[in-house]
Amino acid sequence: MARRHGSLLLQELLVFQGKNQKLAGGSTFQRRALVEWADHRFAVVESLADDVTMQQFGEDLVALGARNALYLDMGGWDEGWYRAGNNVVVLGHWRTDTAQQSNWLVFVDPPDAAARR
Repeated sequence: MARRHGSLLLQELLVFQGKNQKLAGGSTFQRRALVEWADHRFAVVESLADDVTMQQFGEDLVALGARNALYLDMGGWDEGWYRAGNNVVVLGHWRTDTAQQSNWLVFVDPPDAAARR
């Protein structure tokens, strides 16, 4: 990948089995994570503030009830979106490298999901 001047999706384990995995300190940024709740549902959670450490974000996720969370490093490629019905809701604050971005998470119900509800 380096020879082609590319990169991969960078992620870190932030919360594991309800415990924050990050130590205090470090830089501050807006943060986003893929979170698994205790009932095994998943969500993407994003901080509202731009000045959050990884440790604080992990603590916030634990306080919200996260069972597991994978930090999704965004860098300047922070723009994202999700669809709520027919509306597209934009995520991210900087949006400096949006032209270089592609979708990186897709949630799809399994074929038998409706039967399990």
